[in-house]
Amino acid sequence: MRRFPEKPDLGRQPRINDLAHIIYTSGTTGHPKGALISYANLFANLNGIERIFKISKRDRFIVFLPMFHSFTLTAMVLLPIYMACSIIWSNPFSPFPTF
Repeated sequence: MRRFPEKPDLGRQPRINDLAHIIYTSGTTGHPKGALISYANLFANLNGIERIFKISKRDRFIVFLPMFHSFTLTAMVLLPIYMACSIIWSNPFSPFPTF
């Protein structure tokens, strides 16, 4: 890994093709691989979901899927933040019956 400067440029804004995050595959066909998600990829996903579902600031999102899933991060966390919506966090996921 490269060394970072002691005093980073905190005023730098990310560029559209910069890396936003890395999501690792489950490795079902071999070793897990890192999928590099750029800001362009991320905003394309967010804008596509918003357009199809017509999201508005009045909408509320409930997060009930495991946080390690890419759909949870994109559609249930980042999208409501991007659209200034409310997020409701459900109880932690459990594979066992909770009733």
